[in-house]
Amino acid sequence: MRLPVKSSALLAAIGFLLVEAASASLSVDSQASVVVIPPTVSNGLTEAQFISSTHGLDGPKLSNINSTAFGEVWYFNTVSEDGKYSVVAFFWASPSPSLTAQLQNEKILSAQVIVREDDDIYSANSVFAETAEIFTSAKGTSGLWLGTGCSFSGSQSLSTYSVNFSSPFEITGSIILESVAPAHYKCSSAEAGVDTQILPNFGWVNAIPDAQTTVDLKINAKNIKFKGIGYHDLAWSNAPFFSKAKGSLFTEYQWAHGRIGPYSVVWLVITGSDGTNLTSGYVSRDGKVLGTPCSNVSVTPQFNTSTRQIRRFFAQIDLRHEGTLYAQLDVGGILINDAGFVAGSGGLSGGLSSEAFEHTGVASFEYYRSVQLPEMPSGPQ
Repeated sequence: MRLPVKSSALLAAIGFLLVEAASASLSVDSQASVVVIPPTVSNGLTEAQFISSTHGLDGPKLSNINSTAFGEVWYFNTVSEDGKYSVVAFFWASPSPSLTAQLQNEKILSAQVIVREDDDIYSANSVFAETAEIFTSAKGTSGLWLGTGCSFSGSQSLSTYSVNFSSPFEITGSIILESVAPAHYKCSSAEAGVDTQILPNFGWVNAIPDAQTTVDLKINAKNIKFKGIGYHDLAWSNAPFFSKAKGSLFTEYQWAHGRIGPYSVVWLVITGSDGTNLTSGYVSRDGKVLGTPCSNVSVTPQFNTSTRQIRRFFAQIDLRHEGTLYAQLDVGGILINDAGFVAGSGGLSGGLSSEAFEHTGVASFEYYRSVQLPEMPSGPQ
């Protein structure tokens, strides 16, 4: 089970960021809570929260994590404005920290970072954490994976997040995200009483759909510094991600976030192994949400006919009276390519159907398909 600890002791020990305004403090925050996640799987039923509440938007959602539950993963992503750099960071509380392999660990707490600089890929995996200490205040959440050198710290209103790495982690430095787009769930804004499941028993919340990001990392003797766009979400499940009968929880998965001109865009398309289908779109402009539809959202991948590698995505998101957002993501740098799972970044172009011109920008994406791809028609490469 998860253990409560005194907030004051935890804050003194790990120095979480609480204040986003001079008047904000823990003593006046009646919605603050602290949870300690044990380092190994627990016994007993894992209960999950799949209906959103008024606080703790990306705080812990599971009562405990047993050996069959997928668990929880706090995810951060950033790509530079010129597309040269990209970074992903995972904070796992899971016995199966993988989207491509059926793993079963007794220890569940680890952190992972992957960095791309042009064609060079750097990665670091932490030692298993002694515990994970999670502090939630209002909407924001901060976490310390004790003993790994890895932590993240969110402000109460989700306006900023800081992701920090220090020794003994092999990559050191920080990622600072300053949000420019409001949080959301699969088909709605971030409000209470919403079903957060994107598949049965699998929850998702997008705390930061888009952010101005400053990255300052050191890898061996190399300094990686850039500004770009960023993203943060939380996914959780009290069910297994893999099963012998069905394989992974989904058979196809498409996700991307990006910015084109004034528009922040997120799409998520999933086909579950049980036949469940979900499409989710999100568009905001200058910090105002234009739509979070789960219908009339389409994303079509295109593959290279000879290599069968993903080339681009065509997306349409119907925003009703605002018009339809059209976007094309042309794949550039690849960050992960493993067992049918591809993650990377690329150029993004498009805009609203009501506009007479096209915007450009950058995006990050993930694509996974667990079955063999059909034969591709011939066409230009």
